[in-house]
Amino acid sequence: MKSEFVIYVTTYQGLEEVLLEELRQNKIGSKHEIRKRGVAFVGNMDDVYRSNYTLRTALRVLINLVSFEINSNDDLYDHGKKIEWEKYFYPQKTIAIDAVVRTEVFKNSVFAAQLLKDSICDRFIDLGSERPDVDLKNADIRIHLLIAGNRCTISLDSSGDSLHKRGYKTVSGKAPLSEVLAAGLIQLSNWDGNSYLFDGMCGSGTLLTEAYMNSRNVAAGKFRNNFCFKQWRMFERADWLALKKSMDGEQRNSKTPITGSDNHPYALEDARMNLASAGFEHFVDVFKKDFFTSPAPAESGLLIMNPPYDKRITLADAKQFYAEIGDKLKSDYKGWTAAIFSANIPAIKALGLKPKRRIPLWNGPLEGRLMLYNLY
Repeated sequence: MKSEFVIYVTTYQGLEEVLLEELRQNKIGSKHEIRKRGVAFVGNMDDVYRSNYTLRTALRVLINLVSFEINSNDDLYDHGKKIEWEKYFYPQKTIAIDAVVRTEVFKNSVFAAQLLKDSICDRFIDLGSERPDVDLKNADIRIHLLIAGNRCTISLDSSGDSLHKRGYKTVSGKAPLSEVLAAGLIQLSNWDGNSYLFDGMCGSGTLLTEAYMNSRNVAAGKFRNNFCFKQWRMFERADWLALKKSMDGEQRNSKTPITGSDNHPYALEDARMNLASAGFEHFVDVFKKDFFTSPAPAESGLLIMNPPYDKRITLADAKQFYAEIGDKLKSDYKGWTAAIFSANIPAIKALGLKPKRRIPLWNGPLEGRLMLYNLY
């Protein structure tokens, strides 16, 4: 029987319920518990593989090693040194510690990370081994340290780079949408994966690419090669390849019409390059059109958009811009449903439509709203 761990999968605030549903649909783990910005559960290495490879709304998959009350520097050092690090990785591997510190015990996260690093290295030295080297950029082993108040949790990061880095995106525009957030918006829109989907301000095509992956059941990690769990001692290559083959075998054919437009030629070029990188360029159409002056591309479907927030892409008058989006929806998109996400909350209210649902979501540090409409 494979060893079990407490696993914590992180996501954006507001997507916890979506992540929980993904875990259940993919039959990953047991004893699921929603927490802020994530879901905790009990699982084994197969669940670690599945979580990293299949979950569209996951940012990181962490293995909880120890959790304890912390009142001093010694508490962190002592608990860090007691962890049997030699069970998880060889000292020849490089390490990095990602520290999140919100406490009065430590003045800054750098010192806390340094102290935990010292405890790890000292344990290996006491065992007669060499000490692991630190590599902050491309570490083999990433360790997550969270100190909140008087509670400290030390975890192994099985993902490495954030899972929003799918591996298909070769270029990004001025204000790229996170792939994880895009996947969450699509799932929250209740799109059935079969009806027409259109993004009228597609930018570099993240919503379009994620929608096509969703409609074909292409695994979120399909185009990504690097996961930190491959550097662990308990990594079983045969199990990983078998699971990956099984999950890839669940892809399905799709003739769902998915299209996007933008009036900026550079954005369209970015979208085409990203779709081509994923091998989707023949299945998703993008074209140069101004959303405000072009008719709806079909009689019905889902219009999904992430308009500029007036932050990285500036707007002359944000409220007027959003009001014009609302006018366009009223005049040309009768019979459609619409999902509009923005982190400019005052502006999105200017759409002038009554939403059937308002969903608070965070785009990193930016608080936003996903507004869902039935356009009669």
